[in-house]
Amino acid sequence: MAASLLMSDLRELKSLLNLPDGFVAQDRNLLFMISMASAWIEDYLGRELGSKARTEYYDGTGSFNITLRSRPVFTTPTIRCWVSTDGFWGQPTDSFPAADELVYGDDFVLRIDQPNGVSSRSGILARRKSFWRPSRIREQGYLYPYVDHGHGNVKVIYTAGYTTDTLPEELRFAAATLATKMWHYFPEAAEITSENYEERSITLQLPYQKSYLLGGVKPLLNAFRNWKW
Repeated sequence: MAASLLMSDLRELKSLLNLPDGFVAQDRNLLFMISMASAWIEDYLGRELGSKARTEYYDGTGSFNITLRSRPVFTTPTIRCWVSTDGFWGQPTDSFPAADELVYGDDFVLRIDQPNGVSSRSGILARRKSFWRPSRIREQGYLYPYVDHGHGNVKVIYTAGYTTDTLPEELRFAAATLATKMWHYFPEAAEITSENYEERSITLQLPYQKSYLLGGVKPLLNAFRNWKW
């Protein structure tokens, strides 16, 4: 899977590897490693990091808050939201009619937590005077419906994510570190644990797994991760 945002650039990585700008023989390989490191990080975080408009579906929580998957979230363009009992992730032809659209500022708001006053790192949408209602289900044989968890009954259109200039330093450092690990991984396709110069002799560390490569940068990433409980 391609990353939505490259978290390092060629000049930055070459500087960290002590490679001169004029050294271009490995540029293609280095760019591939940057792309792969960025994709791995997004996969671990459980979200795309690049800034763009998004249309997503959520299950009604029965509480006042819903946490959006992508962050930071911006108030411009205006966040749009629908709550529909028969939403089902937008699959039915009659799901999310215009009458079910909520009004930003009156029915729900974004929890602003950044000094600029227009964005949210937490990405929390809060209902006003109500809650993010779950679905009401009536099964055969029951006289009254009962409350079930939402089934894709909340639709949100919003803009969120980072640009290259606004990407946090922790993420840039993690991507550069991971790409550097990949650089030292080749051409043996294994970590070299020791090496002698004369009559060259090397010792390799096997097996070499994705989780091992990511292990060194996970502490930098955990604060940005979408956790599943």
